Amino acid sequence: MNVLLLSQCHPFVGGIETRSQNILKYMDHEFSVVSPLLPPHSKHPSKDFEPNVLYLDYSNRGQFLRAVLDAVDMKEVAVIDVQCNVYLGLLGLMLSQLTKKPLISSFHMNLQHPDHAEEAFFAAHQDLITQLIYDSNEIVCVSESVKESLLDFSSAAEGKNPPIHVISNGVDLDTFHPQRNRGNNDEKESAILFVGRFSREKNIPFLLRLYSEIRKQHEYALWLVGDGPERRPAEQLVRDLNIKDSTIFWGNVYGEDLARLYRTASFTVSPSTTEAFGMTTLESVACGTPVLASDNPGTAELMHQLKGGVLFRLDDLEGACDAFQVLARGYDDYRTEGLKNVQKFAWPRVLSPLNELYATYTD
Repeated sequence: MNVLLLSQCHPFVGGIETRSQNILKYMDHEFSVVSPLLPPHSKHPSKDFEPNVLYLDYSNRGQFLRAVLDAVDMKEVAVIDVQCNVYLGLLGLMLSQLTKKPLISSFHMNLQHPDHAEEAFFAAHQDLITQLIYDSNEIVCVSESVKESLLDFSSAAEGKNPPIHVISNGVDLDTFHPQRNRGNNDEKESAILFVGRFSREKNIPFLLRLYSEIRKQHEYALWLVGDGPERRPAEQLVRDLNIKDSTIFWGNVYGEDLARLYRTASFTVSPSTTEAFGMTTLESVACGTPVLASDNPGTAELMHQLKGGVLFRLDDLEGACDAFQVLARGYDDYRTEGLKNVQKFAWPRVLSPLNELYATYTD
């Protein structure tokens, strides 16, 4: 018997895709894997797709569900694990109800503070999302803050929900690491790094204004890694703030190339208004680069565990400038503490409880 994993997979890039990739890499179970496919990802060359993943057209969600039933031998499936995205989660619930297979719903978002893309959907479909919560056999949350938001969203005491497991994301310590005599010669540069999607919840205008203030006293460059709908407004604000000559837009960067940018930057800044977990914070600390981050619940939870940087109050520009000075003064201590604590986030270690959860259905 196997696990049916419903999840966005590469060439999508993000926390859900990274987690799914490592589930397949480290779990002691057989999997059938189905990923939704929508433009522009459907236009990628075939080499960009995972060879053992079934990609199905997601433009019509009813047809997607039928395609899953046609393509997967459900008699061989012991349990469905849907890595939500809420839209995909609701389809996983329908699939579970049609096939009578148990459902694990894995939540990667803060339901009380959704990102901009999901905000309207949450408001319009609260009853359906609450049904997804109640009717799942198990729920997995990537952080305590996600669990708390889920309980608040469903307006229910924890005892009325299915079992809720907090199983965090992890980091690939073979890719994201400091130099450690591994043969690379990456040297620190005077640069402040941002990594993330250019979307409203990443709070990029605040980042640019913060950098403009820091730039008045310190000769740092600003490296912006990522892309998305807010990139063009960010480019305009860079011009308006007169920081164009010291700002580099790198576009999307992945894997070893991304790790090299983390290693060579002096600091990473994460000013997000909401994060379920904070993958870029974890990756930066693993590379030996301390983090200056807003105190949204997901990032704050992770930073308290890592101790690899300094938090500032969300949208407090003066407080963020003060926090930057604290981080700069204690740089070596934050770096050392972060590198020590990040070891407990190695993927095989953090996913061990999920392996055991799967076994309760597959054995």
